[in-house]
Amino acid sequence: MSHFEIKAVNSYGEFVLKRIKARNAEEAVNKVKLSGFFPLGLSTMDAAEESSSSKSRREESTLGKKFFLLLTYFQGISKKDIVSFTRKLRIFIQANIPVYQSLNILQTQTKKRRFVKLIHYLAENVASGKSLAESLTRYPKYFHKLYIGLIHAGEASGNLSEVLTRLENYLETTLKRKSKLISASLYPSIVIIMTFGIISLLNIFIIPKFKKAYQSLQIELPQITTIVLSVSTWLSAHWYVMVLIPMAIFVTLKMIRLSRYGRYMTDYSVLIVPLIGLIIRKSNLSLFYRTNATLLQSGVMILDSLRMSASVIRNVVINKEIELVSRGVYEGKTMNEMMKRGWLFDSFAIHMVEVGETSGMLHEMLEETSDVYDEELDVLYKRLESLLEPFIIIILAGIVGTVIISLYMPMVKLTQTLGNIK
Repeated sequence: MSHFEIKAVNSYGEFVLKRIKARNAEEAVNKVKLSGFFPLGLSTMDAAEESSSSKSRREESTLGKKFFLLLTYFQGISKKDIVSFTRKLRIFIQANIPVYQSLNILQTQTKKRRFVKLIHYLAENVASGKSLAESLTRYPKYFHKLYIGLIHAGEASGNLSEVLTRLENYLETTLKRKSKLISASLYPSIVIIMTFGIISLLNIFIIPKFKKAYQSLQIELPQITTIVLSVSTWLSAHWYVMVLIPMAIFVTLKMIRLSRYGRYMTDYSVLIVPLIGLIIRKSNLSLFYRTNATLLQSGVMILDSLRMSASVIRNVVINKEIELVSRGVYEGKTMNEMMKRGWLFDSFAIHMVEVGETSGMLHEMLEETSDVYDEELDVLYKRLESLLEPFIIIILAGIVGTVIISLYMPMVKLTQTLGNIK
């Protein structure tokens, strides 16, 4: 006979750990099922291991627990947490565990205090008779209208597990797209930070020494050296300006975007920037097509899917074009017909939508279009990196080179003068 340790869920949805003595794993699992528990995982252990394991658990440090809780208390809820929550909920629903019990299991498996409170609230609401979609509306910061709408559609149709599967795939795809954008901007950001760091080090440690040496020699300095030393002196006295200028620009842009006209103009300005504007347009349209495909596949009507898809687009210029399409569809026109009237949609996307509407496979065509856009975005990200890399290096080399040359020019001139005297 062997000893088995089985993770299971009881009838109240509570996570428990059962230790069973059986001849094999199958017999252990059957014993747990007959006891009214739902097994989730199994591991073997002999009697010595069992006693040592129990002893070690009893000897866990209370201080360590408190320290861990302190660390997790201030942790926020990230998009990765929402993806993980959706995935685990989908697994439990597919295993025919009720929503309330699934939420209770998730509550025991979650480490972040804020997320535990959120899931606890959801479980209480579901236990009181409210739907999961209705309970999620309290947390719009973490669960967008799209998320809530899909959950509502899944609960209404009785296909919550299928909807959760589509929602999980959608969230993972959008998260990957965001991580690619972050990685594409990571290298330029690091180089820019290094540039400011090198300039600061030169200004703090190198330039003052040269300035002191030249003042003691009382020699006539070249104009470029005078300019560099003057700039260094000014920056040393007004260093806070270098911090205030970026902050002022950021605050000014935020203030401009508070008005509808200001936000429209800033979003439009970004779209007309070469390459960057193309990346923003394609990334937003890819998100729009994939969101629409996910909603339509989950049984949401076309008008509702267009409205909900528009809500996930942050660029107001693109959002306005999508709203025009939605308005036309509401008036009885086809989606591809309204797309042809605007400037935003290219011929490939229009043709794919037209084929989808004609064949009744609109969600598949929209998903294919989004996949094509994602592939094009990968190429554009690499092109942006290849363009920014030499540009930033040239600027960095120009700044540092100018400072170094300007500092050593008087020394070269002095050496030449002394050589001529000899």
